[in-house]
Amino acid sequence: MSLLWIDGFDVYGPDNASIMVALEEAGYGVSAGFGGLPNSSAFANTRTGIGFSVSPVCNVQGGYISRNFQTAAGIVTGFAVQLQTSEFTTICTLGYNNYIGGGARQLILYANGANGLTMQTGDGLGVYVSKPNVLFTGVWQYVEVKYAPGSTTSYLEVRVDGVTVLRVTNQNLVSAGQAGLVNYMRLNGDGNQKLYIDDWYLCDTNGTSFNDFLGDCVVHALLPKSDAGMNQFAQVGGNGAGHFTSVNELATDGDVSYLSSNTAGQTELFTVPTLPSDIVDVLAVAVNITARKQAPGLGTFVPVLEAGGIEQDGAPIATSLNYVTQQALFPLAPGGGNWTLSLAQNAQFGVKII
Repeated sequence: MSLLWIDGFDVYGPDNASIMVALEEAGYGVSAGFGGLPNSSAFANTRTGIGFSVSPVCNVQGGYISRNFQTAAGIVTGFAVQLQTSEFTTICTLGYNNYIGGGARQLILYANGANGLTMQTGDGLGVYVSKPNVLFTGVWQYVEVKYAPGSTTSYLEVRVDGVTVLRVTNQNLVSAGQAGLVNYMRLNGDGNQKLYIDDWYLCDTNGTSFNDFLGDCVVHALLPKSDAGMNQFAQVGGNGAGHFTSVNELATDGDVSYLSSNTAGQTELFTVPTLPSDIVDVLAVAVNITARKQAPGLGTFVPVLEAGGIEQDGAPIATSLNYVTQQALFPLAPGGGNWTLSLAQNAQFGVKII
């Protein structure tokens, strides 16, 4: 499967709060750019009226939040964006890190000041421009980018709300001297709250599914609603009405309330709330778990998802002494096959010690 990451930014709030630490715990890189102060924030301004969006703000040009992923020969990504200014503004950057001190920005997407989009290679030598009046200030729109880097065999397509506004093939779509590869993506902003981002998906172009445009997607986070009968950890905090009350806060509260276990095989499972009404189909499900270990030594767990009477474990995850949020993706329902609205609504999710 080729689905790499999904995030609707719903769990980082509250509104207008700095979420830089929470983003870093979730594996994001956060930068202030050229000598500024990073201050990525959550906002209740969302295109669905549910949860939060993120503004990857800083006080100078060049700041961003970033996501690293396995090196790929091509990616497809989509996200909702609302511009807050008609000025020239960086929206996102795709790049390559060779892990030994080299690499570069490969491709940069700009709002170009004419209500249009400009794609530019990281070295500035390749510039590709959409027609004007495709992306508007103060309007939530869904932007998707398909990018296969290369010098002669390459592909670039940008869609806005499902319509192709820019397509480039077989051009030099890499920075000079760089390999035709990509392994990180940045969401930019170029200054204080110049744009909001929501409902982000990221795929590579491998495999037979999740390797092309997914279309206009929503990504919603559902906190635990109730215990699901397999609740064997020790409980700290919460209101005592169920284990779920120790792990359903927004945002996470560290050691104030949590569940803990050192016993292999012990499991915690929870039900999900009613799915938001704007979900009409389910493409994939992710389980996000924030955890740490209490002392040096090996501490490992697996995410657990049960749907349709079938339980499936995710890959083992090792813990550190500090809280880290890890995401386990389930592009297929347990047992195989596509997700349905009913399967997702009745699913149980949680964690198991191994």
